[in-house]
Amino acid sequence: IYEWLGETLMRSRNFSEARSVLEEAAQKWPADQRFTKPLAYLYATFGQGPEAVRTLSRYLSSNSTDVDALFLGVSWIYELHQAGGAAQTPAEDAKLARQYATAYEKAKGPRTALVRQWMDALEKK
Repeated sequence: IYEWLGETLMRSRNFSEARSVLEEAAQKWPADQRFTKPLAYLYATFGQGPEAVRTLSRYLSSNSTDVDALFLGVSWIYELHQAGGAAQTPAEDAKLARQYATAYEKAKGPRTALVRQWMDALEKK
C-alpha cells in the first residue's frame, strides 16, 4: 500500500505527502528497495542533493544494472559538485561517480558522451 500510495501521490504532484509516505515506508522496512528510488527522486525535487545521492546510492547497491539510475547518479554527483557540495567527500563522490559511469558505459547507455564529460570535470577537481 505504501508503494502504491507513494507513486499515486507522485503522479498527482503531491510531492510533500509522497515524501512523507515513502520516508515512513523506508523507515519501517529499510531493506525494502522499492521505496529508495522514488524517495531519491523526491529528495532531488526538494533540492536535497546530498540526501538524493545517498538514497540513490542505496538503491544502486542492489540494482546496479538500472541504466537510468546510473545516469542520474553521475548527473546528481556532478551537479552537487558544481554547486560546491558533496554527498560524502569530493574524492569519495568522484570514486562513486566513476563506478556508476563505468557501469553505464558497459550497459551501452545512450548518453555515454555526456557522462564522460561529467566525469572529466569531476576528476579534474
